[in-house]
Amino acid sequence: MSEEKGKVTFSYNKPDDYKIIYVNGVYGGLTPRGDICCHFFLEYNKLPSKQEFGLIGGKIGERVEKKGKTLQVNRDLKVGIMLKADCAEDIANWLLEKVGILKGEKTPKKVKTLEGEKT
Repeated sequence: MSEEKGKVTFSYNKPDDYKIIYVNGVYGGLTPRGDICCHFFLEYNKLPSKQEFGLIGGKIGERVEKKGKTLQVNRDLKVGIMLKADCAEDIANWLLEKVGILKGEKTPKKVKTLEGEKT
């Protein structure tokens, strides 16, 4: 019995509201239905609402530092995604391959699964 050979072509279309979003972190977990929920965010130091500077001879001098100041960090949620485990493994392997290329690795790392190494 011979298998029929063919090919498939994927077309990539961008809607008018398509945009690239910079993120530097992710928070999430598993849902009761077995999906993986990822909330991607942009993390950065919070801008002060005001700053105080000393005056020296009518000119602005050094900034007055407040003692015991707590670092405040903003995490602006940018986008959330839900995906199944097999899709997460495929994406993880794709990302590991790209990181390996950036690091100059000859053999990209693979995600370990319950069934063994994913190929």
